[in-house]
Amino acid sequence: MRVYFDTCSLMRPFDDQSFPRVRLETLAISDVMDFVQSGKIQWIAGRALYSEVSACPIYARREEVLSWLRNVSEWQEYTPIVARLAKRFAKYNIGDWDARHLATAEAAQCNWFLSTDQNLVKRAQKVGPKLSVRVANPAEFILEDIA
Repeated sequence: MRVYFDTCSLMRPFDDQSFPRVRLETLAISDVMDFVQSGKIQWIAGRALYSEVSACPIYARREEVLSWLRNVSEWQEYTPIVARLAKRFAKYNIGDWDARHLATAEAAQCNWFLSTDQNLVKRAQKVGPKLSVRVANPAEFILEDIA
């Protein structure tokens, strides 16, 4: 199984854990990372993810997440195909960074694209059958696919 995390999902463990939703999503992300480390899940990433994480202004968060990127199973290059897909996804009111992430996951033939951004999840669902990767919240992924 091939999974792509967007930046907001990787930053979730640094958010205020006093909110139940944040704690649940953080736990789900931790569980997925455990599956990555055990080899049961392939973590696919790309240039957009590395670039956006590198731009994080909070040093400790940036360095921690960059260290996690050592566990990436496969890097998808930012090819002309990825660029074309990103432009197409942007037409669905998906922001530039999110469109790049989604296009990378699609081009890499990921099974799942995980995001804690509910607006992105909803917008990606409007792309519909033109999208082969399933876009979901990490908790939803754990409940549907791992359970």
